[in-house]
Amino acid sequence: MAAEDPRKARTKSALQAAVLTLFRVKPIAEISVADVVAQAGVNRSSFYVHYPSLHALYADALEAVAVDTARNSRHSEGADAERPEGEAPAGVREYIHHIAEHADTYRWALGPEGCSEIGFRLRERFRESLLQGFSHHVPDGTTSFDLQAAFLAGGMVGAITQWLCGSGELDPDAFSDWLWSETRLAFAAAIARVAGVALV
Repeated sequence: MAAEDPRKARTKSALQAAVLTLFRVKPIAEISVADVVAQAGVNRSSFYVHYPSLHALYADALEAVAVDTARNSRHSEGADAERPEGEAPAGVREYIHHIAEHADTYRWALGPEGCSEIGFRLRERFRESLLQGFSHHVPDGTTSFDLQAAFLAGGMVGAITQWLCGSGELDPDAFSDWLWSETRLAFAAAIARVAGVALV
């Protein structure tokens, strides 16, 4: 696969950084292409070279942050093994903190008037992570967990939506631990039911 042109990559990065800045200072429904290109320091035609819509840019920008969060939060197996029982892994906590930091954006995106692409990418990120977990615990490759992973990923997004849209104060660490615990229980039950393997 050919490497992306450095100038194009810089422009895309500038647009993504611009919209993340605007998320913090302006209601998302009021952000325009003109706002984004002014913040990024590029012209309007450059925007449309890279993105067909603001929604596509929003999804890309949040995905880039999520990828960086996952990359920066990877810990050694030893460090992960030492975490207190019931505490979510660092990567889970960091990702929920990312969502909480952009809570207004995710509330909008996951709501009825929002951005389906952001919701889709969120579900796909969880689904792929769950599939990796299933293949780790049942590595023979003869058992498919595609439906189980999709089912659990949808539930995780539903729980995140309720957490963001509820009336209580957001506590990313407490929610991370709850989400990890509930998902792990359902994950273990799926493995036991489908493959007859007990998750230790």
